Amino acid sequence: MKKITVVALCTACFSLVAGCASFPFGRTERNEPTKAVRTVSGMMPTLGILPFSAAGQDGETVATLFSHEEALRNTFRVVPRTTALDVILQNQGSSFVESNDIRGILSLLNAEFVLSGSIKRLGDRNLLIATIINVETFELVAGYYRTYREIGEVPSFLPLMAKNLVETFSRENRHSETLSILPFRTQSGISRRDLETLAEIMAIELLVTGKYSVLPRTAAIEAAIAEQRIQMSGITETGSTARIGGADNAMFVLDGTVNRLGEVNIIAAQVLRAREGSLVSGKRREYDNIADAVELMAELAIELAEPDGAVAAARIAVRRQQNREARAAERRLKTARFQTLKTLESFDFRAQPSLNKMLVNQLMRGEYIEQKESIILIGQPGTGKSHLATALERF
Repeated sequence: MKKITVVALCTACFSLVAGCASFPFGRTERNEPTKAVRTVSGMMPTLGILPFSAAGQDGETVATLFSHEEALRNTFRVVPRTTALDVILQNQGSSFVESNDIRGILSLLNAEFVLSGSIKRLGDRNLLIATIINVETFELVAGYYRTYREIGEVPSFLPLMAKNLVETFSRENRHSETLSILPFRTQSGISRRDLETLAEIMAIELLVTGKYSVLPRTAAIEAAIAEQRIQMSGITETGSTARIGGADNAMFVLDGTVNRLGEVNIIAAQVLRAREGSLVSGKRREYDNIADAVELMAELAIELAEPDGAVAAARIAVRRQQNREARAAERRLKTARFQTLKTLESFDFRAQPSLNKMLVNQLMRGEYIEQKESIILIGQPGTGKSHLATALERF
């Protein structure tokens, strides 16, 4: 068995030792500005950050932490929520922002994009979901979700979430085929909150495939659904689907259901042409626990977006392997019993300018494990030894 050791020591100096190399760095009080390249302020898009949907104060806290993330501030002119928005932000039931709310945000903040999100529980799994929406087109331009064990873990992975949101936002993957996502429906007693969560995850996963420009639920769609009384009825008529898609100027509509057939739980999703309601593609998955739907949404999205069965199967196989690796990593983290979870993304290299960042990034590739080397971190209290050690152990 290979034994890899990461040791953090408190001494009069602070250095990182890997193999035979030593890279000393001293503590500094200097707070250097971010080195990211910025465009002219007038050209930088504005991002309004709304409080996340959550019980208690957690939603506002997470939104505030998001507004501090460097990846977002390097890409947008970030405008956190102000008290002026309280009047128009009454509905916190979903991370999908209603069109009326978006127009209010645009007028108050002159925001071109809105970041909203939710802190939810699906079965026995905790979820943090974040989405960025274009306030002019109502298009979902970026989305990311993450499971976690305890709410205290959230600050440790916000930098990674922000980075992924920016990367998705920056991609040139806008498509002319627009797809509107309807709230999922059920006749099996699944809560509305869980159904909204499934629709949110499906929207993000379809965006990842690059097949469609995704339009989350808007007030116009909600009105059409209410008029046809189909939101929770379990019935979608062809004419109703056409009107719903047309209200959002979408070419296609995704309709999802979560139902029970005898002893079998089934999640089904279908893509329909908005005008005539004809079927483009439809897929389904069986599940034991509603929490399983987190992974199943990704598989359904891949199959709905990829007509080639062999290509879809290969992509699903890759996704399943990634999920297995993620679950294995979570088990190892639980066994390690870290007091706090830290990531390299949340480490402030500006506070330790003499630290060899290139070496740290190299270590994160894990080559020292194959070479059976140990790592020793030496430094004064408060210089980030435990942070880096935890980040390396998480790898």
